Amino acid sequence: GVYKQLIIRSMPNLTNLDLAFFRSMEAVKVIEGLLSNSQPSDIVQDVQDLILSNKLFFSAQQTVEEEEGESVLKERTPLEQWMIATASNDRLDLVAPVIIASRLEDNPIEASQRPLSTEAQQIRTALDCCYGTPSLRHFELMDAIFRSLPTLEERPEEWYATLHANLDRFETHLETLEGLSE
Repeated sequence: GVYKQLIIRSMPNLTNLDLAFFRSMEAVKVIEGLLSNSQPSDIVQDVQDLILSNKLFFSAQQTVEEEEGESVLKERTPLEQWMIATASNDRLDLVAPVIIASRLEDNPIEASQRPLSTEAQQIRTALDCCYGTPSLRHFELMDAIFRSLPTLEERPEEWYATLHANLDRFETHLETLEGLSE
């Protein structure tokens, strides 16, 4: 299963590894290994094939439950953690396709196959990745990410208002960055 793919993709020269070694690995490290050879052109398919279908990383039920409380702004799935860490290593080009493939509107990808299944997940991960990348050279990617994010309707929950305010702030920062790059 997933461990065999991990060995094939990221540790082909290692021998004498047992299942206990892999089971002791943090899920984020397993994702990192599984996606270590992925390119921007195939990252979405790799995430769908290797991550989304595997209960080791998260379940759809966790995502639904997470939507119901303030933890939505704090809790991260292993995939989201990997995305944020990857962006902070100046690889926004690798995570942008995953965020964009998660868009809620006009998306040909079935909901269960979207890497970030809720609007809160998509927005918070997009913001964390864009703000976490150390380079300003990714304006086009940030703009494409922003355009893929859902439009938020007003809701009474405090966490939702915070998410909305953060998204508005990001739009202002993008406009400023665009002005500076001209």
